Amino acid sequence: SVVFRVEDSKGDSQTLDVPYTIKVKPDTNPPFQPGTPELIHGDNAETLSSKQLINNPRPDFKGTTEVNSNVDLFLDGDLIGTVRADASGHWSFKYNSQKLEDGVYQLTVRATDHVGNQSVESEARVFTLDTLAPLFTSPDRAQALDENSGDNQLIYTARSVDESAVLYSVDDTEHFSIDSRSGDVRFISNPDYENPAQHQPRSFVITAVDQAGNASQQNVRFEVINIDDTPPKFISGGKAKVKGALADAKIIYQASASDDTEPIVFGLDDNKGDSAYFDIDSETGAVVLDKESGYQEKSKYSIFVTAEDALGNISQRKVIASFKDLSNSNDSDGSVTGDDSSDSDGLVTGDDSSDSDFSGTGDGLSESDVVTGQTIRLAAREIYTKKSAQLIKDFDPSSDRLQIWAEDFGLGTDADFVISKNRKMFKSLQASDTDFISKVNKKDVFILFNYNGRELGLGDLGGVVAVIRNSSQFNVSQFALDLVEIV
Repeated sequence: SVVFRVEDSKGDSQTLDVPYTIKVKPDTNPPFQPGTPELIHGDNAETLSSKQLINNPRPDFKGTTEVNSNVDLFLDGDLIGTVRADASGHWSFKYNSQKLEDGVYQLTVRATDHVGNQSVESEARVFTLDTLAPLFTSPDRAQALDENSGDNQLIYTARSVDESAVLYSVDDTEHFSIDSRSGDVRFISNPDYENPAQHQPRSFVITAVDQAGNASQQNVRFEVINIDDTPPKFISGGKAKVKGALADAKIIYQASASDDTEPIVFGLDDNKGDSAYFDIDSETGAVVLDKESGYQEKSKYSIFVTAEDALGNISQRKVIASFKDLSNSNDSDGSVTGDDSSDSDGLVTGDDSSDSDFSGTGDGLSESDVVTGQTIRLAAREIYTKKSAQLIKDFDPSSDRLQIWAEDFGLGTDADFVISKNRKMFKSLQASDTDFISKVNKKDVFILFNYNGRELGLGDLGGVVAVIRNSSQFNVSQFALDLVEIV
């Protein structure tokens, strides 16, 4: 009870006789129930509907409760720590005890105010700790592809074992694509074993990430199979000269070719030129007249000979067969008759004293200078002058090709060839690192070897490699880069 006394300014006082009683009621109201605690996730963790996956064995937690209250944290019923909520009711806790083992856990919290009133525990936060990365079960080698077999082919399917769903990715997205869920890997381009510009990859890396954020990788080997897609190369020339009448010739042309895959089967393309008037021995390559074909006598025939290897690669050569004599007498066109000393098969070589040569030319040029329907290899020499240049006649751009072996000229396979379009461009190319340059005049194409690098001119060891002569089937405007191959 309380006794009151009244005192005035003069010091006089009076005590009230009636006592007053004040009753104090203590604070027994507990804090409200805290919110369900939350996990502080890593960047790559994902939240499920009723559970949460983490891969951190020392997880962090946060939540909300009554302002300035103390928060007790219970993991599976055991107190693991106490923190204080701030003036806005937020709290956070970093678990620094012994690492947790993989498994399912429940976390609850309880708030205590400044006088010791305690709230009921929060709803439990159930979470799963998963520190195991996906385990690959798919092999470390992808399906090999045959070159030139098509683009966007399925080559590999990633497979793994894990407690949760897994997403996949591939490191080399320039050459490969992957379905992140199925793990299907495809090679984007059409594989080409010989194409240096494609930079054929030999492996790729698959990454598997589970929903807890655990990741594993697997290096997968990949191979493009080199398929023989090179057709046979003709060795025999593109011209045949026959003495005497066509009907008297036993063998008009002898085809020969080389290839890595045996055997080679010879044939004729009856839809081209005069090929339908002739037959060919598929094994030996001997071309003879089909006397029942209804042929007509004339001085020149075009025959298209084919050579096919065991893998189905086919090359074709256009052969011009000409006859000096059609009737064993002088013709009005000035052709001469064959003499008794000619070979019994009616073949001539352009030089009556020489041995039989089915591709002889009679003008002293090499075989590669005159044949048609073939690959013409440009020859390297000690000096390159216009007088010593390799002379190429009767070049057929529809079937002939020029071939430059870089090592013959002391170069690597990165040697290049550029067509100069005018005089200014030609001078610029001479002072560049370009290795081979073409230059044209009104009737010829000149193939030049630029040995001087960036210095002016072609250099002491450079010059004219070859000259392609204008003909009835070729003019300088037809010359293009696709007629030249550098190997």
